[in-house]
Amino acid sequence: MRVRLVKGRVVRMRSRSQTGRALAEVATIIGACGANILDVTHQRLFHDVSSKNAELDVTFEARSPADVERVAAKLHEANFTTTILESSAKTS
Repeated sequence: MRVRLVKGRVVRMRSRSQTGRALAEVATIIGACGANILDVTHQRLFHDVSSKNAELDVTFEARSPADVERVAAKLHEANFTTTILESSAKTS
């Protein structure tokens, strides 16, 4: 796991959607991109998100930083708004 952290392959990303199947869709997209989900927070009861919307914080590991970008692009194509909350990638 440490090698993945150092190489920028572990990311925590927030995804927002206005669909009821957001958790299933996000998991399917991340898996289809070859990434491995490590943790999911799907808080709807006590969050400031409308009941019609969904907000997920997903921590996942990808094979490369480019795969992280691919996950974000595929989520955007599926009408999700994404934000990278944390990344193990080094910034220069």
